[in-house]
This record gives sequence, C-alpha cells and structure tokens, in this order.
Amino acid sequence: VLEGKQLLLWKALLEKYEYDDMGVVPFMFEGVKLVGVQDAPSCYPPLLRPATLVAEDLQASAVWRRRAAIGRSMQADPTHVEHLETTAAEELQLGFLEGPFSNETEVTNYLGRNDWCVVRRFVLVQGAEMKLRPIDDCLEAQLNHAFTVTSYLKLQDIDYITGLALKIAECLTQKGAGPGIEPWLGKCLDLSKAYKQMAIHPSNRHLAVIFFHGQDGAPKFFVANSLMFGASAAVYSFNRVSRSLWFLLNKMLCIPCGVFYDDFPMFSPESQSDDADAAASQLLDLLGWRHAKTG
Repeated sequence: VLEGKQLLLWKALLEKYEYDDMGVVPFMFEGVKLVGVQDAPSCYPPLLRPATLVAEDLQASAVWRRRAAIGRSMQADPTHVEHLETTAAEELQLGFLEGPFSNETEVTNYLGRNDWCVVRRFVLVQGAEMKLRPIDDCLEAQLNHAFTVTSYLKLQDIDYITGLALKIAECLTQKGAGPGIEPWLGKCLDLSKAYKQMAIHPSNRHLAVIFFHGQDGAPKFFVANSLMFGASAAVYSFNRVSRSLWFLLNKMLCIPCGVFYDDFPMFSPESQSDDADAAASQLLDLLGWRHAKTG
C-alpha cells in the first residue's frame, strides 16, 4: 500500500516548515485505526461525537452479525455486481486487498481468529455522468459506531476556492505593475485512488473484511489492506493527510491552492502555469503520491 512513499522526507518537510498537525505522521507510519479515538488537532474546530460501541462489542457479536449480513437476500443490478468484481480484481492486483476467500473458514484461517467483522460492499451511482462507485458500508457493519469524532472537519469547499479566486482578482485590479499582474489560470489536480494510498493499522484488519455476492450468487470475502471508502476513521485521517500535502504545495512551491478531500484546485499566473503544474506534480512524485497527470 505504501510502496514508493518517501515518509521520512515527508515528515522532515513538515517539521522544517512547522506544520501545525504532526499527528498525521502515525497515520502513514503505523496505519489508521478504524475504531477508537483519534487525537484532536488544533487546526480544526473541536467537536465531540462519542462512540456508542467499542471494538470488544464488535468482536463479541461478530459471528452473529456476519451470518445476518451474509444470509440477507438482496437484489443487485447485474452491471453493479460486474463492477464490484472488476474493482476487486483490480484492487487485488494493486495490493489493496487480500483474497478472494470463498467462505468464513478460509477468512478465519487467514486472520487466525474468528471474531472478524464483515463490511458489505455495494455500488452507488454518482452524479449526472452515472459513475459507479463502490462503497464499503461501515455504518451497517457498525464499525462507524465504534469511532469517536473529536474534531469538526472544516473542509475547503467551493466557498473557500471562490474566496481565494476573489482575493487574487482583487490584487490584480490594484494599480501598479509587478509579478503576477497578468491573466491567471486554474486547474484541479487530483490524487489517484486516494484512500487506497493509506493503510489500515495491522491490529484492525480483522474489522475490515469486505464481502459481496458474486455473479454466481456466492459470497466473496476480501481482507482490506487499504482504507475503506465508507469508514468514518478513513474520512478524518485521510483529510488530515491530504491537508499536509496542500500545506507543502502552498508553503514550498508558493502555489495558491485549496484542498477538498483528494482534489487540489490551484491558481497560477499564465506565464508560470506550466512550471507550477510541473512543480506540483514533481513534488507529489518525490513524496510517492500517485495522482492524475493529464488535463
């Protein structure tokens, strides 16, 4: 999962430029715990939403919840099932998953324990382009009930980017000449398979066994190595890590930009835009973060 990541370099740069949330380092060095309590970074407004379960509760009821989830008959669109199988095959090849396992006994033998939890994977149809996105239902699996929220994720949404663009426009309307007094361009840089570039803490992998029914109707099981799209802990940990990349883009490269999950809307004077684009991409390459390089 972390192949190619230059974690010591990333940490050293954050220390050099005095980043305000060094609590992100264990997420990359050790993996992300899916249950329990994360630290509360000062860069986000405080918010307390206590967990209603603990890991011991999940483990104690794991067998019965597995049987209920696996035995539930659910009608699925054949194209959705095909998409789930294609996605799983791709994630297996990339090392994001282990498996497939055809029954509970195989999973138990692999993990060396019987108190593992299943997380049902389904397909969500997204947006006007009807994009199919696999979701791991950590709410149904009660995994999210065992995670305590300690901060409010104040994301840099469209209001933030609009404010940044207006600030640039305001500077451009001021009298005088100088660097950057020219037309500006913008683009959105995005990470590739962003959540999958972060690992689950080894102690929590038994809580992250993904399953769905294949085209033949039989259940298929996969043990997750990477963060699941649907886990509350994944949302909070990933956003804190992506914010660290945003910090370096601004601080090191002086590129005015924002961050929203895995998207980085960037602005640059037209004469410097090619260099800014190349520099941002090179920094992510040096740190080992896969990202889209076209468009």
